[in-house]
Amino acid sequence: MKIIAITMLRYGADVKEPVILSQSCDLSSFGFFQRQGIKEMASFFSKTIVKRTSPGQRQTVVHEDYNVHVYVRHDGLAATLTADMEYPMRVAFVLLMNMMDQYTDQVSNWKTETKDESIVFEPMNQAILEYQDPAKADKITKIQKDLDDTTEV
Repeated sequence: MKIIAITMLRYGADVKEPVILSQSCDLSSFGFFQRQGIKEMASFFSKTIVKRTSPGQRQTVVHEDYNVHVYVRHDGLAATLTADMEYPMRVAFVLLMNMMDQYTDQVSNWKTETKDESIVFEPMNQAILEYQDPAKADKITKIQKDLDDTTEV
């Protein structure tokens, strides 16, 4: 289970294309020469899927070996999480909602930003590391894992 990228975007009537406000990537499992391409892929999918998602909706789009989880709020803030196929969908959406709430609380100028990756959001960098193991970060997943381990014995 691996998270590749978490991306915060802004999309509304005042911009033609979604604007990537902040992005955090964990590309340590890829070779040095692959990393830039993987990051560009995550950015491209984030923008494309946000454009095709209605406000107030969340969805998961499958591309090859990855799931892109997306949530677009009515106020124009959107978030995506790109992860491998094994990463639990429920944990991904909990993480996205938590990040979006923190983002609106801590970043006041996101509604007017028009340049890609212009806002550094440190909690997102911490979350991508913390949520790599969903059982550590999410209590329900931890309980389910403990139950599964118990039934195996």
